[in-house]
Amino acid sequence: IAGMVFRGYPGQPVRTGPVQASTSRLFDIMTDHDPHNLLIRQAYQESLDQQLEERRLRSALERIDGQEFLFRYVDRPTPFAFPIMVDRLRDEMSSEQLEERVNRMLRQDHADQNKK
Repeated sequence: IAGMVFRGYPGQPVRTGPVQASTSRLFDIMTDHDPHNLLIRQAYQESLDQQLEERRLRSALERIDGQEFLFRYVDRPTPFAFPIMVDRLRDEMSSEQLEERVNRMLRQDHADQNKK
């Protein structure tokens, strides 16, 4: 399939966007017209193996399934919550930059800790 996608002339490569669009279009056409094609199966298998790391994911889920859960209620967000908190800040409409909002959140947390 890689040979069917135009990547530009020697010394003048095509930008990534058009190459991805061509590859996507080719994949869609093959999926629609020949869904049992070995190359389509191979593409799905490579996605599972390389992108999702299916074996590793399955192993982790099986390990988690056998564990006991311990729930604790905390007064303030833990370090594991930081990415979620930043993501929530990113979604808020504000003229303030994301980095400024994160720093303000951290200053507020430090101020709350000093009060205790």
